[in-house]
Amino acid sequence: MSSAEKEQKKVSRRRFVRQAAAGTAAAVGAGLLAGCSQEPQIVKETVEVIKEVTVAAPAPAAVPPSEELLTVLNPLGQPPGAELKPLAPRFDTLDDKTVYIVDVKFGGTKPFLSELQTALEAKHPKTTFVVREKLGNYFDDDPELWAEIKDKGAGAIILVGH
Repeated sequence: MSSAEKEQKKVSRRRFVRQAAAGTAAAVGAGLLAGCSQEPQIVKETVEVIKEVTVAAPAPAAVPPSEELLTVLNPLGQPPGAELKPLAPRFDTLDDKTVYIVDVKFGGTKPFLSELQTALEAKHPKTTFVVREKLGNYFDDDPELWAEIKDKGAGAIILVGH
């Protein structure tokens, strides 16, 4: 392609864009954009335009106030009050005490449980650590285990997962 053809192509594209932006040019076709040397032609057409009109609905008639009282519930609900309990007192030492380590069988806690027991026994050699599995899963109660811990243990470590 010669430089004159390139120049004409450049001018034709600019002219096309200018006219399209001004709203005076219609689709001239791909030939102009592909480097055709023809000048763009302005196509005039009459087109029927359908205009959509929105009409406001009449306001509803006023309703007289009623003496009837309605009771409604708050959708947020009201949580029950929580009873505050103090923390258990700390021991001065764990020597000669029994501490239960309770596994609630959350997935993947077995390796952690054995490492925890080994580390605690190394740090507190005069303390007895008893490992127990809770009956059922985390949500199930195990009254016999809790009674045993209360009767024989000084405290408990309950593994609950991550």
